[in-house]
Formats: sequence, structure tokens, C-alpha cells
Amino acid sequence: MRTNTVLLAAVLAAAAATAWAQDPPQAAAGRPHDPKHPVTALVLSGGGARGAAHIGVLRVLEELHIVPDMIIGTSMGSIVGGLYATGWTPDQIEELLQSIDWNNEIFSDRVDRTDRTFRRKQDDSILMVQGRVRFKGIKPTIPGGVLGGQRLELFLQGLETTSTGETDFDAFPIPYRAVAMDINDGAAYVFKSGSMATAMRASMSIPGMFAPVEIDGMKLVDGGAVANLPGRIARSLGADRLIAIDISSDYGSSEDKDLSFLSTISKLNSLLIFSNRVEDVKQLQPGDVYIRPDLTGISFMAFDRAADAVDKGEVAARAQIDELRAFASDAATWSAFKARHHRRPAGELHVDEVRIDNSSRLSEATVRSLLNLPGNQPFEQKGISAAVMRLKSMECFGMIRERFERADGRGVLTLSTPPRPGSRGSLQVGLALLGDTQGSQEFNLIFRHQLLGLNRHAGEVQTILQLGQSMRASVEYYQPIDTALRWFVAPSVEGSRRNRQLWADGKAVSDYRMRHDQVTVAAGRVFGSWGEVRLGAYTGNESETRTMGTVGPAEGDEARGGFLARFSVDTLDHAVFPRHGTFVNLSFDQSSSTLRADTDYQRAVLTADHSFSWGPNTLQPRIMIGANLDTGVSLANSFTLGGMGRLSGLGWDELIGEDAGVAGLIYYRRMAHLDIAALQIRMFVGGTVEAGNVYDSGDPITVDSLRISSSVFVGGDTPIGPVFLGWGLSEGGRDRFYFMLGQRF
Repeated sequence: MRTNTVLLAAVLAAAAATAWAQDPPQAAAGRPHDPKHPVTALVLSGGGARGAAHIGVLRVLEELHIVPDMIIGTSMGSIVGGLYATGWTPDQIEELLQSIDWNNEIFSDRVDRTDRTFRRKQDDSILMVQGRVRFKGIKPTIPGGVLGGQRLELFLQGLETTSTGETDFDAFPIPYRAVAMDINDGAAYVFKSGSMATAMRASMSIPGMFAPVEIDGMKLVDGGAVANLPGRIARSLGADRLIAIDISSDYGSSEDKDLSFLSTISKLNSLLIFSNRVEDVKQLQPGDVYIRPDLTGISFMAFDRAADAVDKGEVAARAQIDELRAFASDAATWSAFKARHHRRPAGELHVDEVRIDNSSRLSEATVRSLLNLPGNQPFEQKGISAAVMRLKSMECFGMIRERFERADGRGVLTLSTPPRPGSRGSLQVGLALLGDTQGSQEFNLIFRHQLLGLNRHAGEVQTILQLGQSMRASVEYYQPIDTALRWFVAPSVEGSRRNRQLWADGKAVSDYRMRHDQVTVAAGRVFGSWGEVRLGAYTGNESETRTMGTVGPAEGDEARGGFLARFSVDTLDHAVFPRHGTFVNLSFDQSSSTLRADTDYQRAVLTADHSFSWGPNTLQPRIMIGANLDTGVSLANSFTLGGMGRLSGLGWDELIGEDAGVAGLIYYRRMAHLDIAALQIRMFVGGTVEAGNVYDSGDPITVDSLRISSSVFVGGDTPIGPVFLGWGLSEGGRDRFYFMLGQRF
């Protein structure tokens, strides 16, 4: 199998040789062309995090006053090379690489929950499996990579803007080339002009991880598959001698037998580059300098070891310092180089105007309002990226690109907002499982389909179908009615069928099948990304049928109708195991015979919690209060307590009453955290203490009436949803073990 793979790589390399650009870079700006001067190319290979070693070599080259006539790089080599070519110093490049949170700023397209719109936060009201199935027409589509690369795109665009305003790579302080591969035919593509960010993006688009960059019908990916150490390409561009820095991993040499995600990516990368790198090394000639730092133990994805890689690169270069001295320039050449080798002047980096090149289905006014990027501001990539990712969280856009230009002495920032490719619909699946060691269990399978961006004001339709012991079907049409998406209307229809048990003396004595059908028309106002108020009217029907046992009402059927009000606050950073933030939901229901209700009543519910953390520890106080303000409450309108976190140690919904209240304090500590690409896993251990009870009309609410419970648990926030294993203890010696999947407690 390995032989076949190597042969395939060799074929790709041969195909690349037919496509290398032959236009040589022009002499560096400010340096007279001298036919007797041998053209020196600095060749920087790809290798992911190992590419920080290039910085250490650059330090030594600067000490020796070596001025390359061109820089050509692949993958990470294209990034380090592009920065150095446009005037960054080695120290500045090292500071940049060490300041980046690679997991969250590069290898993730996830938008922090605190930065999402309030509407998109409500997607977490039902906990689904991470990831969506998208469609082209009615057919499911497979993305070009695990990541779309939006954060990578923004990061590189910011580097381009702060580095240079030039689009001719020969006009850089050092002429520059970046190598990518066209997956249509396996040929190399050498960037010599255009967007430096696009060149870097294509050159490091690891197949399978990032979607390809599409240019003129070509689909460009990481150039390592055809020329990871592009020495032969440099020679074809007119280089007479090379300084080649090879930070590639040796395929098959690693003692790491781990098959983790990161290890697999590293091994696949080594496999793809193996053959062409060996061939490029063989083609080195007398007078060339080949530097291969000893990067043993620093993997393709070990960006946390950038400082170590820099040091090892410097050590490797100093080991060949005598050979490198032959490349040193004279004093005049070095002085001219230092004069031109600088980044874009800070005075040019001012945004006087923000333009929107909008081809999405949303109106330009809506896009501009969501971005909220004023003009007449200094260029600040962090703020631009945050605004774009906030817009991206709407799930209505393809790759959003930025471009900064100087025109007539003014800085113009243009953001291109294309529509999301394919259908506007997406499908998610969720699993919900509750169980304990006393025999109670419930399993449900949930499907959610969303149609987003239906019109200029971001209308959407959400359909939910739940199958299992609890059945549910609902459809909501959510329509903002202003360009800022603050005001909205939201008609909906839903129907559900669920089981409820009645308990006596700690045992389930009757089972009921509850039916609920309702049509609601609501309207409301959104407050930034933190809150919402909603008012509405509803009509429907409630019924309950006893399916087992003899205790409790035999059956009931009640027409319902009335008015509702709800105020919600959500600033949590995570829907499950939040580290900080507040959640509040206050609702009021006024049943009215005006809307065909059989009984007039009032009902109010308050749920609130707040999370604050120190180190890996989090403390979360929470409260739930429910009150029926009239007597004659039906089974459907009663409140229940019991289960994990809701008087742990009791059965699920064991206690039932007209009113209810419970207060708790939850502590948990993060024990492990994996956050890479589209995969996020967080593991915790913790415990709870709770006090509460249910009450009927006239019951006194006293301290002595409260039931006390506690629990300990282990849990995780995983790609398939939250998972909990817990043991609860309630007063009177009641206890039980719980298992939960896809549910909060």
C-alpha cells in the first residue's frame, strides 16, 4: 500500500513539473539588476507548527546580512515567507505565531456563544448532535473540508492588510511566490500576484481539513502534495542557488503509534509530501545550502511549541554558518534592503468608509446593521473578525471576504457577503435519554430542520419532530420586520404526546398519557444579543388519559386559550456547563375564556441561574419558582419536582403540586478539554445541593417544609450532546443513580 502511495505522489509531482510558472521574479525593489550576481532563492517548506523553525533560520540570515532575491514557500512556509517578504522582522513573526490561539482563531469556525445573535442562541434550547446536514436541492452535500476556513480567511486578510497594499508580488521588499496544488489535475500552481492572503490560504489548505480555494475553475489545496520543498520550482523561476529550509516530517519515522485526530492529520501530511520532498532534496546542487532542523518531538500540530521550534531552527542554521557566509551581501546592498524592508506604514491603516458588496439573500441594510462596523476608525482586524463571525453565525452566508484599499487618499474596507452555497435548509439530529437505577427511563430521537434566510429580513422556518416515548411536532415561522432584526413576529403550531407518572410514598402508582395541541401568534423585541421580550395569544387543547393504575383523575379534556408574556435573558458562554453568564426566563400565562378556554387562570414561572468561575472551577446558583395564581389546577398545569438536580434522589417528576420552588447550588470542575477543528469535548466532575418542594393551595411555605437533596456527578459536553452520570441522595435515605444524554438537569 505504501509503494502505491509513493508512486501516486511521484505521478502528482511529475504533473506539477508541467505547470510551474516560468515568469521569473524581477530584481528586488531598490537593487540594480546585475547579470553577474547569482540569483538567490530562499525556499521554505511546509510542515505546520514546525514552520516556526523558519524564524530561527531567518534570524541567522539577518545576522549575516543575507538578502534573498526571492522567497518561495509552501503551506506554513508560504506564511512565514510572505510575512518576511513584506517587511516583517523575525521577532515580529515569532511574536505573531505565539500570540495566536490556533484552536479557536484558526482551526475552528465556531462562533463563541456570547457573540451569536439572540435568535441563534435559542438553537440551544434543544441540545443536538454537533454538525448539520446541508442540502443542494434535495440531496445532502458533503463539505469540502471539516472547516470552511472563515477564521483562517479573516486572519490571513488581516495579515495582508497590515503587511502590504501591493498585489504584484514582485513589488514586495523581497519578491515572493506561494505554491498550491490544483486537485483537478494534481498540478502545482504558483501565485505571483493578486491577494497575498488568498495565496497563503490556498497554499496551506490541508486537504480534508480546509475547503479548497476556488480560482478560475481550479480547486487549490496545500502545495505540500506536489512541492513541499519547492526547490525545483525556484530553479525554474531563475534561481541560481538556493537556501532550502526543510521542516517536513519524515514519513514512517515517528514512534508515535497514537491514532488520535491530531496524530492522524500529521501522518497523512507526512505521507502526502514524502516523495516530492525527497526528489527536491536530490536536485540540490553544489553551492546550495540545505538546512534541516532537528524537530524531533514537535508535531505538525504542536503550535504550543513554537518557541522551541524557533530555537531549533536557529541552532540548525548556525551549524552551517560557514556555508551561509557565501551568501552575505555588501554593506550598500544590506543598507538598501533595510531601508525598504518594513511593513505598511501605520498611517495608511485607517478605515474612512465601510462598503458592503452584498449578493446574499439578506438586504444590505440588514447586513450592515448586523456587522455594526462604523467608518472613520483605525483598521483593527480583531474587531472586524468579531463582526464578521457574528454575521456568519446567522448561517446565511458563504465565505465572507474583506478587502482594504487606499483610494484618493481614503481607506476603504469592503466586505463581500455571498449567499451560502446550495440550499438554505439544514438538518440536525438529537438524542435524548433519561434513566435511573430504579427502572425509570425514556429515550427520544429528535430531528430539527431549519430554513434560514428566506427573505431580505432573515425570515426562517424551524420544524421539529421528536419520536420516542415523548412525541412532538412543531413548526415556527420567525420573521424580523425591521432591518436591524429587532422586532419580529413568530406564529407557530405544535402538538405533543408524553407520559407522566403519579407517585405515592416513593412509588409510581399511575401512568398518564398527556396530549397537548396549540396554535400561537407572538410578536416581540430583541435586545442586542442578550435578551428578548415576547407577547402572544394562543388557543389549543389539553387532555390526559390514565393508562395504568387507579390513583388520580381518570381522564380530562380541556380547551385552552389565552395570552402569554415572556422575558428572557441569555448571556451564557456555553449552553451546558457554562463558565460564566446569566440565564433568566420569566413567563406569565393568562388563560381566558375570550380565546375559548374552559377555565380562567393565571400562571407564572421564573427560572434563573448565574455562573462564575475561577481557574477550572465554576459555581452556579440557580432557582425555579412556579405558581398557579388560581385554584382548580389540572394535571397538565401542575408543577413537578424530582430527578437529577431537581431534588436529586427522588424519581423523575415524583412530586406534583399547584406551586413549586427549588433553589440549588452547583459546583463543577473542568478535568479535560479537547477543542480542535469541529470537535469539542469538555469533561467535568461536580456536585449539587438543593432545597425545595411542591405545594397545594393553602399549604404553608416554611423552612421546615423544604426537602433537602444533594448529588455528585461526572459529565461531559460532547459532539453527541451532554452526558451525565450521577448519584443523588434525598432526605429520608432516598437515593438513586442517574444517566442522562442530550439533556440538562
